[in-house]
Amino acid sequence: MNEVSKAVELFRSGFMCTQAVFAAFSEKYGVSEGQALRIGSCFGSRMNKGDVCGTCTGTLKALGLAYGNSDPTDMERHLAAKRKSSEFLDEFKRRNGKLEPLGDGVIDKVYALARSTQRWSVLQGCVAIILGCAAGLKPQEARQLYVYDVHHQDENPHIYIRHVKDEGSWGRARDVPLNDDVSDIIEKYLRMRELKLRYRQMESEAMFPPFRSDREFVKQQSISRYKKHVEQATGETLMLRGDRPPTGRGCSTGGSRSSTCPTTWGTTPWRPRRSTTRTTATRWSSGKSGAY
Repeated sequence: MNEVSKAVELFRSGFMCTQAVFAAFSEKYGVSEGQALRIGSCFGSRMNKGDVCGTCTGTLKALGLAYGNSDPTDMERHLAAKRKSSEFLDEFKRRNGKLEPLGDGVIDKVYALARSTQRWSVLQGCVAIILGCAAGLKPQEARQLYVYDVHHQDENPHIYIRHVKDEGSWGRARDVPLNDDVSDIIEKYLRMRELKLRYRQMESEAMFPPFRSDREFVKQQSISRYKKHVEQATGETLMLRGDRPPTGRGCSTGGSRSSTCPTTWGTTPWRPRRSTTRTTATRWSSGKSGAY
């Protein structure tokens, strides 16, 4: 099995992108797979802060093993490692576009809006975004989420994801932590959701009930439309990676077609490229230009 196949297999088994990429190469350079997986465990979901993409951090760790220096006077290897990392990031940017994570100020604004609003449409949009920010859910996972899989009041809040993208081939069911102390927002949303279901005399176990159809879940385009209410309320331009308008066209920013990468929040929407671990995550982003 080559490194790419191993990375894909590790990712399918439930490891994060950064773990899968790093562990696929680590044994070749004297680091066991187990050690590599543990080292990478704190780098997932863009280091849990919406920063650098997990594929990048995993690859940079592997490049460090291959080209890095262990002697402070070994400038040849030091410069080689810097050159290789720069070449990789330039190529990554060329293929996938620029990426700047959504700033804490914008995320805080969404959280504050969710806590203050009494409008269902706004709160629904906020929660859809928060599931990406605080738990790293993909749109496909968020829309197929059940309310009983959201354990927001547990001692260690988490979400169990039953339905993953291309279930059985590209991913497996998994537990993900619910970060950022958003239990009160989730609870508020669930109460309002229950009232809306009663008003419409409906029953649904979906986190986002399809009020206008008899489907079990809303369509993926519905998740992307929820954000418009949040944009109007915050004045921010938000875009969901992998987002598709109702017409089915791929979204773009500044006239550029988008691509994809395992990531949480950023500024440029990316379009899926169906290749190895790059197809892992589609998240929310703002419409600004930026870098990694």
